[in-house]
Amino acid sequence: SRRERLSFVEGCGRSISAMHIKQVKISGFRSYRDATISDLSPNHNVIVGRNGSGKSNFLFAIEFVLSDKFSSLSSVRRRELFHEGIGEGATVARVSIVLDNSDRRIVTVRRGFFIQIFIKLISACRHFSFLLSAARNS
Repeated sequence: SRRERLSFVEGCGRSISAMHIKQVKISGFRSYRDATISDLSPNHNVIVGRNGSGKSNFLFAIEFVLSDKFSSLSSVRRRELFHEGIGEGATVARVSIVLDNSDRRIVTVRRGFFIQIFIKLISACRHFSFLLSAARNS
C-alpha cells in the first residue's frame, strides 16, 4: 500500500496551538488509488520515500484542494489528474483534507465545532468543491 512506501516523521519541538492538517484522504488521484494519511503533527512533518513513491503527488493533492488553480481545467487536463494504475483507471478523483481548527481561525456557525473538512471531487466532465464543518469539539 502507499502508506508502506511513504513515511511521515513527526516533527519535534514545542507544541503550538494553530490550525493544521490532521488527515488527508486521497482516492483516484494521480498515483493514489486509495490512501488515508492521519495523525499529522501540528508542528512539522517530514515526508520521505523512494523516487516514484508519491511524495510530490501527496503535496499536489493538498494543493488541489486548497487552491483554485484547478477549477478551470479542460476535460483533457482534468483526466491527467486521475489514477491510472494496474487495472481499470479512475473516473473520479477525490481528495479531502481535515483541518484542526481548535484555535478557531476559521469561524464556524455553531459553538463547539472545530474541525473543518475540505473535499474536492473531480470527474471526467465536472468539478465540485465542498466545505463541511461537522465535527464536535471533544
